[in-house]
Amino acid sequence: MKRVFVLLLTLMLTSCVTVRYVKIPSELTAHCMVHEKKDDSLDEAVRLANTRKDSIDECNARMDKIHAVEGSLVGVVKE
Repeated sequence: MKRVFVLLLTLMLTSCVTVRYVKIPSELTAHCMVHEKKDDSLDEAVRLANTRKDSIDECNARMDKIHAVEGSLVGVVKE
């Protein structure tokens, strides 16, 4: 009896959910830039920190755009 109940509950829950896939533009899925140091100077450390911060900000902005694409955050739409 317990198995029948679980089966019916599973069928009820999955029947009201539709999975919809959306295309993510390729420019949003590009790899994030990895900047390497050129030398061991203090000026280079500051330049590299600033460059990496800009790269992370740009990458996070692209991730936000991906999450804004309809349905991409969870991939499930309840009807």
